[in-house]
Amino acid sequence: MSPLNIVLDPIKVPGILAVKIWINGGSKNDPYGQKGVHQLLGSVISRGCGPYNNNQLANLVEGCGAGLRCDSHEDGLLISLKCSDNDADRLLPVMGWMITNPHLQADQIMLERELSLQALQRHKENPFQLTFDGWRQLAYGDGPYGHDPLGLIEDVKSLSRKELLPLADNLVKGEQIIAIAGTFNENLEKQLQETI
Repeated sequence: MSPLNIVLDPIKVPGILAVKIWINGGSKNDPYGQKGVHQLLGSVISRGCGPYNNNQLANLVEGCGAGLRCDSHEDGLLISLKCSDNDADRLLPVMGWMITNPHLQADQIMLERELSLQALQRHKENPFQLTFDGWRQLAYGDGPYGHDPLGLIEDVKSLSRKELLPLADNLVKGEQIIAIAGTFNENLEKQLQETI
C-alpha cells in the first residue's frame, strides 16, 4: 500500500465531518476496448465491501443520515463521506474497505452497468453534452482524455467482474490523498493510518 497523504482541516462547526479520498488513476487509464471500466469500478465499490453486503452498507449509511459516494474522473477516483462526527468511528472503516475489500458482486456490477448505459444514452440526447464530446474528441482524439469517464456504450456493454478485479487490486497501490474537514479528535490521523 502506498503512503497516505493526509490533510486535516479542523473547523469549529459542531458535529459535522467531511472526508474525501482521492486515488490517482481514473478513466485516462481505461484500457483499449474497456472505456468506462474505472467509472464502473467506482460505482460498484460502494455497493458492498468489508463485512457489509450492498443492503447492509446502504442501511448503515442511510441509518446514520450520512452520504457516501465514489465518483470517477479522468485523473482519479474520489470517495466522499459526509456524516456526523458521532458516526465517524462506524463509517471511516467503510472507506478503507471500499479500497481494500470491495465485494464486486456480479448482480451489482450488472445493475451499475445498466445505469451507466442509461446515462450514456441520455448524453446522446443532450446537445450540450454532444458539443462537449465533439470538442473533447477534437482536442484529445483517441488519447487518454478523449472519452467521457462514463465510457463508450459499446465498451460498457461488455464489461464484467473479470475486468474490474485487476483494477480493484490496484486501488491500494495508487497514490492516495485524504482531506478531512470538520470536528474530529486528535487520534483521527492514527485511526486513518490503521483503517485505510
